[in-house]
Amino acid sequence: MAVLLMASGLSIVIVLILTQGQIDEKFKNNLAEIDLVVGAKGSPLQLVLSSVYHIDNPTGNIHLDSCAFVKDHPFVAGTIPISIGDNFNTYRIVGTTVDYITMYKAKLSSGKLWDKPMQVVVGANVFEKYPNKLKLGKRITGGHGIGNDLLDEHDHAHDASPYEVVGILERTGRVLDNLILCDYRSSWIVHSGHGDQASFELKSKEDVESIKKKDSVEMEGDSNLMVQKEIEILDNESEEIEDSAQKTNDHGHHHHHEHHGHNHSDKPLNVDSILETIPENRKEITALLVKYKNQRAQLFIPNAINRNSSLIAADPDIERDRMLKLVDSGIQTANLMGYFVLLISAISVFIALFSSLKDRGYEIALIRVQGASRFKVFGMILGEGLLLSLLGYIFALIVSHLGMWVVSGILENNYHYDFNAWDFSLLEGYLLLVALIIGAISALIPAIKAYRTDISSTLSK
Repeated sequence: MAVLLMASGLSIVIVLILTQGQIDEKFKNNLAEIDLVVGAKGSPLQLVLSSVYHIDNPTGNIHLDSCAFVKDHPFVAGTIPISIGDNFNTYRIVGTTVDYITMYKAKLSSGKLWDKPMQVVVGANVFEKYPNKLKLGKRITGGHGIGNDLLDEHDHAHDASPYEVVGILERTGRVLDNLILCDYRSSWIVHSGHGDQASFELKSKEDVESIKKKDSVEMEGDSNLMVQKEIEILDNESEEIEDSAQKTNDHGHHHHHEHHGHNHSDKPLNVDSILETIPENRKEITALLVKYKNQRAQLFIPNAINRNSSLIAADPDIERDRMLKLVDSGIQTANLMGYFVLLISAISVFIALFSSLKDRGYEIALIRVQGASRFKVFGMILGEGLLLSLLGYIFALIVSHLGMWVVSGILENNYHYDFNAWDFSLLEGYLLLVALIIGAISALIPAIKAYRTDISSTLSK
């Protein structure tokens, strides 16, 4: 019982230490060189979580021109656009520029970086999960939605606009490992044929079902026919929506595999022609990542952005610290519970050893008669307390790391953030010392009692 209590308290503390350490590391590493995040009005924490850490839904979209003054500001060293809203088998497809990859110092393991829209570079974890589907030269299609708002691929897959896999990244240990990256203008192309719904804002299933969608744009024909098709879609939206609704009704009983029977080896989209058909008011991004040129930018740029009625500026350092404080406060509360269990385990070890002396008094007296010194008896009882603590610590190590293995699987499925269950912290070594001290203190009084055992009175009973 004493060993189980010791193991329970230590395992709680170890799990929390591992969780806190890895969360802090990931939040700091993934921040890279981002000084400011600009996005749609809403929660600044949500904006940072969605656009930097990719673990939340975005606050909305902003027009590309609305943040032009940020890019042109003399205090800004550089900006990186971010467009999110689609996924491939739950992994986010992120539209950006190659500067995003450079910022994280990522390298290619094979292939090349994209040089035009509709080409994608795949993160290491995503490729490891789907190595056959994401080989170089393969064509893939994205589904609408991210996070908890994922839609079934059958409901809204962009079969008419396939991406081509052109590169695979080496593992970085950062958020890039869990992303599929492409040119940010790819989002405009993918959603260019949805009429008034051409925006890539997130929509729930109910929203999508209420919208009469057009059917897939035919991939055959030369580039001029493709351009003409896109122009007709933009100029005759009402007619196109009615036609697509009719087509949807006609094919409403198609099976999922039939819906995705398109041949993605067809001739690629003429991206330049399609981009020309997209009006300026539909050229949106989700967020803009900003790198300051000097410290003075921190005083002027956020205020200038927040005065804009449609934009908000979020400092990722501030939001990260705020998030970590919330997490740390919960972890500290749980830590107190762990230490409380450790206190109970110390009392349990004391009771176990003290009670055993009543039954072992005769045995201890015989040991003394056979020549054992008081110090040897004292050390024997003290060693028992240390052994109980050591066994509890070993058991706690096994339980805690197995628990982290289970938790890491859940986190990877929900957020695509992988936690290393077998990563050992230096603090775990200190906990061994704590466990031994607890065992020694718990056994101290029973050891002193054994040291003072009266041989004659004990044997005469």
